[in-house]
Amino acid sequence: MATSLATVLTMILQTTYKTTDVDLSEPTAKLSFNLGDSLADGKGLNKAECVWADEYVIDDGGITFDFFPISIDGNPQYDAFGTALSMDQLKGIFLHNTSTDTGEYITVGGAAVQGLALFGATAHTIRLQPNGIFFWWAPGADADNSVIAAGTDDELLLTAAAGKTPTVEFAFIGENN
Repeated sequence: MATSLATVLTMILQTTYKTTDVDLSEPTAKLSFNLGDSLADGKGLNKAECVWADEYVIDDGGITFDFFPISIDGNPQYDAFGTALSMDQLKGIFLHNTSTDTGEYITVGGAAVQGLALFGATAHTIRLQPNGIFFWWAPGADADNSVIAAGTDDELLLTAAAGKTPTVEFAFIGENN
């Protein structure tokens, strides 16, 4: 089945920081970051070919996303059209811990053997707090991105806090091998 992918990223972060500890005025400091980017269909710089997105309940035993080929804990997964994928380049990662309960965090990273190179080492992890979002964007050419190779650096481990079962929404955007 022939597919094509168009990806648009729009992010806006705005803050208004002010003090009321003065007599005649309200000094403020405003901040605004506006980021926009897009990926065309294909391989290479500013391109991607596939997306794998879903939601999954995480427990304290953890789950392992494998990108080459796409699977969760060794069980094959498919894109929205039922196509098996193998991502050899990741261009974007979106993770959202949908839990709002205190203590239901998710540890991202720490795959013992075949962890994604973007985390550097097995001990390098981040904690995704309840209602927290992790977003990573790397639209560069193949030479600038971490290569994903089967059996060496193709896994991402997500583990819930002890006794907790938060749900994670995820989307992985990349190039199909």
